[in-house]
Amino acid sequence: MFGGLLSASWRFITIRVKICLVPSNPSLYLEHDGFGVTNPAHVGDIVVFPKTDSFADEIRIVPSRRECLSETRTSPRRSRRHDRSPRAAFTLIEVLVSIAVIAVLLSLLIPGLNKAYETARRVACASNLKQFGYGIASYAEANKERLPPSGFQPTRWGGRSASPSGQPDQMLIVRVADANMAYSDGIIWDGLGRLYYGGYLAPGKIFYCPSHRGKHPFSRYLKTWNSPRGELVSNYQYRGMGVGGSSLPRLFQIEPISTALAADGMRSKLDYNHRVGLNYLRADLGVSWLSDPGAELIRFLPEDEDDSDGSNTNSAWDFIDDSQQDTRTLP
Repeated sequence: MFGGLLSASWRFITIRVKICLVPSNPSLYLEHDGFGVTNPAHVGDIVVFPKTDSFADEIRIVPSRRECLSETRTSPRRSRRHDRSPRAAFTLIEVLVSIAVIAVLLSLLIPGLNKAYETARRVACASNLKQFGYGIASYAEANKERLPPSGFQPTRWGGRSASPSGQPDQMLIVRVADANMAYSDGIIWDGLGRLYYGGYLAPGKIFYCPSHRGKHPFSRYLKTWNSPRGELVSNYQYRGMGVGGSSLPRLFQIEPISTALAADGMRSKLDYNHRVGLNYLRADLGVSWLSDPGAELIRFLPEDEDDSDGSNTNSAWDFIDDSQQDTRTLP
C-alpha cells in the first residue's frame, strides 16, 4: 500500500509523495485535496493525477526497500483557495442604502444620548447647589444664623451698592477684583465665595454648572482660582435675602421656607445654564428643579450681561417664588 501527503505554498503547489513498497499489493494510492486515486502500478511506472480544476501533475515511482522515499515537484500555479474568483463588490445602490439607514439610526439615537447627557449634567448641577446648602447651614451656625454677605447688597445691609435694592444681577461673582466693591468688612470674597473663604466648600468646579455654555466656564478661571487676586465669576446666582428683600439676611427667619436662596445663573441669557428650566436652592436647604419648557423665565433676562440690571434678576427671582407649585423637589 502506498500513501500520499500533499502540502501547498503561496506561490507554488508542492506535491510531496511518500512511497512505501508492499510486495503483496504493488499498487499506488495518491491523494490530492481529498481526492483519492488508486492505480495499478509497478516500480518505475509513471502515475498521472486525474486533472482537476487546479492542476495536473505526474509522479514517477522510484524503487524502494520498505523505507519511505520521497520526491518533490513544484507547480508554478497558485493553490485552489487563491484561484477562486473574487466575491462580487457592493453596488452603488447598496452603499447608498446602507448610508441612508445609518443616518436614520443616528438621527434617532443622538437626541436620546444628548437628553441623557443633559440629565446627568442637571443632576451634577443640583449636587453643587446641595453642597452650597450644606455650606450655608455651616456658615449660619458659626455666624449667628446670618447668611454669607455680599457687597452687592444694599448699603443698609453692609453692601456697597447705591441702589436701595442692591445689584442682585452681579451676585454670581464670588470674588471681586477691587476692594472698593467688597463687603463692609473689606474681604474680597463675596456671597457664595464666602463659603470657600471660610473653609466650608472646596474651590473650583463646584461653583460651575456642567451645562454652562456662556462666557464663564470653569476653564476660563482655572488659573485665577490659584491666584490671590482677580475677579471670579461663578455660574450660580446668589440671593442672600428673603422674598422681596423684606426679610433680614438670617437663614432661619426667612419666610416662606421655600424661598429660593441660590439658583442657576440669571444675569443674562448666556448665564441661563439649562435652557428648559433651572435648579435652585430653597431656604429650607432643599434643592428643586423648576421646569420652564416655554422659556418664560429667560424672557426676563437681557441678551448680554453688559445690559443687565437688578430689576431683571429680581423679576426672575419673583418668577421662581410664584412658580413653587410647578417645581419638583430633588432628593
